[in-house]
Amino acid sequence: MQWLSRIADSSGVRLIRRLTVPWIALGCLLAVFAAPAGADARSDCAGVDAQYASTNLAALRTAVICLTNRERVARGMAPLAEETHLDAAAQGHSEDMAEKNYFDHTDLSGGKPWDRAKAAGYASGWIGENIAAGYGTPFQVMTGWMKSSGHCANILNSPYVDIGIGVTRNSSSKYGIYWTMVLGGHDPAAKTVAVSCPAAGLTDGSVPVTKSPDAGGGAKATVTSLKRRGHGLYLVKGSVTPAARGTRVKLTVKRGKKSRTYSVKTGAGGSFTKTVRPPGGSGKVRVTAKLSG
Repeated sequence: MQWLSRIADSSGVRLIRRLTVPWIALGCLLAVFAAPAGADARSDCAGVDAQYASTNLAALRTAVICLTNRERVARGMAPLAEETHLDAAAQGHSEDMAEKNYFDHTDLSGGKPWDRAKAAGYASGWIGENIAAGYGTPFQVMTGWMKSSGHCANILNSPYVDIGIGVTRNSSSKYGIYWTMVLGGHDPAAKTVAVSCPAAGLTDGSVPVTKSPDAGGGAKATVTSLKRRGHGLYLVKGSVTPAARGTRVKLTVKRGKKSRTYSVKTGAGGSFTKTVRPPGGSGKVRVTAKLSG
C-alpha cells in the first residue's frame, strides 16, 4: 500500500496512489511568514536557530533530526536513525530544486522520491518525503511541518525507522532556501498509526498524546481527484485502502439531484481510474466511491 499526500501552501491536500513501494507519504510546504520565536525544544537540541551556511550542513541535519525525534519520543514512538543514503537523496533533491528553481516532489527529469532513494543506495521499502522552502532555521521548518496535517503525519508515521535531511540555499532561486526530509523503513509488516495532527507547535516534552487505532483496520474506497476532460466527460481517480488489486468499486456521479453510477475494478496498488459522464443539467459535479458488496 502507498499513500502520496501532497500539500500545497499548507491549504490543500490530494491523495494519489502508485505501486512502487509499500507506503509513501509526501508533503510540500512553502513559508509565507517566519515561524514565531519561542523556547520550546531549544534546551536539548543544539543549533535549532542556526541559519544555513555551506559549512554547517551537518549541524543543521542534526538539529532537524533531534527535533523530529523529540516529537516522536514525546508520543511514545521510537526515534529515527540518520541514514547516509537518505541524507544523499534528500540533499540531492534540495540542491536540484534550488539550482533549477522549482519546488516539487517530482524532479524535472520525472524522478520521484522513491527513485531518488533507490538511486542513492537505499533499499526499497517504506518511503516518505517532506519538502519545504523559505524557512530559515531548523526550528522554523520543523514548526511549519508540525503545524501542517500531512507533514506532521509523515513525521509521526510509525513504520519509518530511518531519516535523511537535505538543505541548501540559492539566492537567485525563487524561495532561496530548500529543505528535504526523506523517511524510510523496511519492515513489510509495519503498520501505520494515526497520531493527532497537526500540532500547535513543537513539543516541550509534556504535551498530551492521542493515538487512534491502526489506520489500516478498515477497508474503504476514496476518490482522490476529479478532472474535466471536455465533451462532457470527467476523469475520476481514486484508491482502495488497504490496497488490493481487483477490488470492485461503485462510483456515484451526482449533479444536482440527479445521479449516475459506474463500476470499476482497482489495479496495481489499489488504485482505479474511470472516465465518467455526469447527469445532464447545471450545478457542481460530485463523485463518491464505495466498495461494492
